[in-house]
Amino acid sequence: MGRAPRFGSVPDSDLGRLVDNLPGMAYRCRNDEERTMLFVSGGSRALTGFAPADLTTYGMVSYARLIREDDRLKIRDHIQRALADGRDFTVTYRIRRADGGERWVWEQGRGVPDQHGDVLFVEGYVVDITGRYELAAQLAEAETWNRILMDQPLVGVYIIEDRRFRYVNARFAEIFGRSTGEMLGLPSVLDVVDPSDRAAVGKSLDSLHAGRSMPTPLRFRAIHATGRPLHVEVHRSCVVLGGSRVVIGVLIDITDQIESERRAQHLQKMEAMGRLAAGIAHDFRNVLSTIRVTAQLLEEASRSSPSNPEVAEDLRDIIDAVDRGSRLSEHLMELSRNRVAAVQHLSLATAVGDLAPMLRRILGTGITLVQEADEGLPDVVMDRGHLEQIVMNLVVNARDAMPQGGEVTVRVRLKRPPADTRVCVCLEVSDTGPGVPAELRTRVFEPYFTTKEDKGTGLGLTNVWTIAQSYGGLVGLESEAGRGTTFSVYFPVPAADAGATTTD
Repeated sequence: MGRAPRFGSVPDSDLGRLVDNLPGMAYRCRNDEERTMLFVSGGSRALTGFAPADLTTYGMVSYARLIREDDRLKIRDHIQRALADGRDFTVTYRIRRADGGERWVWEQGRGVPDQHGDVLFVEGYVVDITGRYELAAQLAEAETWNRILMDQPLVGVYIIEDRRFRYVNARFAEIFGRSTGEMLGLPSVLDVVDPSDRAAVGKSLDSLHAGRSMPTPLRFRAIHATGRPLHVEVHRSCVVLGGSRVVIGVLIDITDQIESERRAQHLQKMEAMGRLAAGIAHDFRNVLSTIRVTAQLLEEASRSSPSNPEVAEDLRDIIDAVDRGSRLSEHLMELSRNRVAAVQHLSLATAVGDLAPMLRRILGTGITLVQEADEGLPDVVMDRGHLEQIVMNLVVNARDAMPQGGEVTVRVRLKRPPADTRVCVCLEVSDTGPGVPAELRTRVFEPYFTTKEDKGTGLGLTNVWTIAQSYGGLVGLESEAGRGTTFSVYFPVPAADAGATTTD
């Protein structure tokens, strides 16, 4: 009676089929440079494109030669170190198949020692991991692109969940003058939105969470960490991430663009003001001509009866004022035609000093006029009438800011404009009034903008700005609540004179 097979034993034929059906190649080889195969499983055909007989027949196909040359040496060194230490080895490398294709493989093996402990054979298993390797490479590439897109320096990238920032890139935090940690720690995303726009931004977030699409970008005002106002534009959409609905988008800082648009609108207003002023000036000059003729007739009549010499003096003041008004009207018409009137080398200090008597009459008895001028100032090139127009507008503006009286200082000195390297002679007119509110300082030069209710036309400071610009100059404003206001008009010094001057 035959002996029953032991529990768990497998006939050799079945064991061979089992090994051949494995998704890879089992092998036994010599520990030589060619890795001469003594046995390979049937999986060699799917793995390498070669039948087992091709790999085990001496001189037919060397498995070592299937390994890519740039991988071959480092793989051998790794295996030999593991064998020398008596431990298993695991390696990943590329092989060239029979059809010329390239595959990534993973191999695990161990040495089979003889009775003296020397490695007699190497046994192991090789499996194709090309799909997994390519997937890992694709994931790594996707991660790289994701990092490039999220951390790129041009636009801010953000993710919002429950009205809190869950992710912001470095550029997003930089736009707001904060660190990424500070942005993520904010109680609400609306904390960086200007209060006047929070309702609109909040409504937009609610609409996105409700599933309504937002194809158009949203522009709103925001707040820098320093308190400086910002103008931003966001492009956003709502997606499901990790089971939660989140808003993901990009943010662009458009503050400079908005300021440029405002400056362009301001220039358009200035041009419109110039055309209007030219028409008014033309009619006004006709009225002044009538006044002058009448005043001249009265002056001649007063000379024939000199009983009251003060009358003749007053009439002469009227005629001088009319002449000055006629010159100002002519300048308005010239500015509207974008050309400068008869220019000359002019000492600002001297010309402003000559206006002192008229300025005191304009200011009245309740306001003190103080004049200051540095010595040795270079001349500027401009029309005297234009200078008179600037000074009169600024002094009248200062007077109207101090209905209870005060002090007006007219100062002429050498000074560089902010963020400008040019040498300029600066005309400063300061008052001791209440100052200009911060929210109005960017609007004082706009045509027809006035805070004087029924008294002002809103053209005085606009005219100052226009004249200064026509000579390549600049106008600055400094004001502090309760400390008064200073308007600074910068007139460039001709290049021939600028080299011989120095500024503080």
